[in-house]
Amino acid sequence: MMQRSTLEALDWSVVRDTQADLCATQRGAEHILADDFAADRNEVLGRYRCVAELWLLEDMGHRPSLGAIHDIEAFAHRASKGEVLEPHELVETGQSMGAMSELQAWVNGSD
Repeated sequence: MMQRSTLEALDWSVVRDTQADLCATQRGAEHILADDFAADRNEVLGRYRCVAELWLLEDMGHRPSLGAIHDIEAFAHRASKGEVLEPHELVETGQSMGAMSELQAWVNGSD
């Protein structure tokens, strides 16, 4: 774990909270707020490669649309138990699934 003094010198809480505020979903914000630091050099490099690939795709003019992604975990859980979703929940679920399909096509280079 990173030393507290290092995090304070970097003003980490401000950076982390600002990044969490920019997340499209509560789950994304929770992931940011968890301070899930890489455990070793190899994990750092692996995470960097993922981000670098996204930067490269954006530099090439490819940018996915994430505006229609909603946090549908609770809806999916309820539906899996046979509960009926409200109309707005169905709309958000459909929008999210469509956006995820577009994101998958973007990642696979077929957009």
